[in-house]
Amino acid sequence: MTVSPAAAAAPSGGGQDNKPLSLRLIGINDFHGNLQPPQGSDGVVFLRDGTKVTAGGGAYMATHIKQLRRQAHDSLLVGVGDLIGASPLESALFHDEPTVDLMNQLDMKASSVGNHEFDKGYKELERIQNGGCSPVDGCRFDHPYRGARFRYLGANVTFKDSGKNALPPYWIQRVNGIPDFAAVHPLKRKRPRIAPGPLTCAHSAGFEPATF
Repeated sequence: MTVSPAAAAAPSGGGQDNKPLSLRLIGINDFHGNLQPPQGSDGVVFLRDGTKVTAGGGAYMATHIKQLRRQAHDSLLVGVGDLIGASPLESALFHDEPTVDLMNQLDMKASSVGNHEFDKGYKELERIQNGGCSPVDGCRFDHPYRGARFRYLGANVTFKDSGKNALPPYWIQRVNGIPDFAAVHPLKRKRPRIAPGPLTCAHSAGFEPATF
């Protein structure tokens, strides 16, 4: 991705450097709390030359992201949904707090929500974002859990009663002082609706309106 600093900056009357700014966007999705490499063939990737490489899990992913960052002067890590939810025991037992900690350590900047971010309802997603102990069984991993340092986004996630956004619809990141990336993340095609109360409907295929 390249952005012109002159196009992004307000006119100042002076000359502008029109040299494009190169920016690498690194996106991940459907991590589902897989902190450990999957077992068996699910944890193996075959390269084009036929070489078999063990892959999967937080450590391998972090190493790959580090390598990608070394290839670019500026880069941003973003998520595209389902980072948490439907997770194996090592993350699910601790309400996916270890996975959020990993994303914080990787300096993720923002992530759209997927359907699995709502597995435990909107209030739990608020806790994942902002921090605090689980109302179910308290703090079991971090004491206290401080929340996600990256911002969860959902351009078409609204409150049922007011119609107002339940999540920020976009994110702007400055790189070298230039606001050169803005992201708008809709949650699939249809509009989830959020209201206080228990989860009554969550349709994973097509995302029919959901009430929380």
